Amino acid sequence: METAIDSKYFKQAEDILYGELSVVLDIERDRVSQYIEAQLA
Repeated sequence: METAIDSKYFKQAEDILYGELSVVLDIERDRVSQYIEAQLA
């Protein structure tokens, strides 16, 4: 069962990770999720 605190920290970790990946991949932050999905498809 996911609590509100779990959701808060998951979102925070996701934001940090996607921010770092966007720098490394040289893409916009909001495109990171799409990029990952495309690479896994």
